[in-house]
Parts: sequence; C-alpha cells; structure tokens
Amino acid sequence: MTGPWTDWDHVLKVDPDKPLAGDETFAEVCQTGTDAIEIGGTLDITTEKMQRVIDACARYDVPLYQNRQIPLSLLIRLHSMAI
Repeated sequence: MTGPWTDWDHVLKVDPDKPLAGDETFAEVCQTGTDAIEIGGTLDITTEKMQRVIDACARYDVPLYQNRQIPLSLLIRLHSMAI
C-alpha cells in the first residue's frame, strides 16, 4: 500500500469538542513537526466545532484528516461548506 502516510512518523489527533492542552494554540500544534493532524472525537461533534479546527489549521502545511467515526451527515455539511 502506498500513500503520503508511508513515510510518516507522527500523527496528532485533535478532538474538536475538547480544548487544547494548557495554553497551546493551533499554530503551535501545527508547527510541532507532526506529519498530519487527525480531527475527530466521540462526543458532541458539531459542524461549527469541526470548522473551527479546520480553519485554525488550514493556514499551515500539515495534512488534515477527518476521523471515520464522525457522522456522515456532518461530513456532508462540512464538504458543502468548503465548496
């Protein structure tokens, strides 16, 4: 299997429903040297919370991936907002 992930050493998971640790910012998280950021969680995931994380990370050159556990209806809404 090939893909961009074959050379990755580190993927950071961000839960849109939880604050970042301490005084961390998304700028700091994106500049840690992580190879990618996975966005997902288990509780109270909303379009607004997902979009907040996507917007905060989008300006940095770090691939963003959405966790498969996110409900399909939310993914469809996020996709339609991005178009």
